[in-house]
Amino acid sequence: MILLPLRGYALGNDVLGLIIEKVTGMTYEKYIEENVLNPMKLNNTYLYKNETVAEHMAQGITL
Repeated sequence: MILLPLRGYALGNDVLGLIIEKVTGMTYEKYIEENVLNPMKLNNTYLYKNETVAEHMAQGITL
């Protein structure tokens, strides 16, 4: 959670993601990739979506 000090609101990541999408016109995933991951050269770091599983990603088992 992020606390905005002048307003006193706590915003979860889902709300911040929606704000990023509205302000930038980009998807949250694309914005983070282009503005955080790529500049920091985090080439093996990905945003995980339930419907997407990278082939080199470890997967859990269901008992």
